Amino acid sequence: MRAQTPELLPHQQTDEQKAFLAPKKMFIPPHTVKHFAETRAKKAKLAADYDRSLGQSSRARKERKIAQLGQQDNQSVPHFVVHSYDDPETASMIKREARGHGADVKYQDYFPTAEVIANKYRYGYDLVKPGQLARLWTQMRRLHEWYLRSKE
Repeated sequence: MRAQTPELLPHQQTDEQKAFLAPKKMFIPPHTVKHFAETRAKKAKLAADYDRSLGQSSRARKERKIAQLGQQDNQSVPHFVVHSYDDPETASMIKREARGHGADVKYQDYFPTAEVIANKYRYGYDLVKPGQLARLWTQMRRLHEWYLRSKE
């Protein structure tokens, strides 16, 4: 097998090599060039300012068929009211309903918290508890494995 010679940089090549390696020019027939030169897109002639303002006002008049929000005298939809979770009336109503169903209301049940998987960082020790490694997402598990390999 014959060893390949290293490729020359452009400033090291001769004129013959540059001409040989140059990309071939694409041939475009003259009638095609003439056709596209003659059929160039003409610039659209703009209407006068007066005509444009008439068009805009007529379009604006046609668009407003229904009164927009705040333009109606009688609003058909009542205002949206958001009640706070800390509202005492709402809390007492929830407790009454829960007791009616035979349950006790504990807000910890409504807002569960996730168990913290990570240990406090100490150099040379695992980043997670030993039993929790299977629960990690893929990228976090790979990060943990990389950390264990790098500390060795």
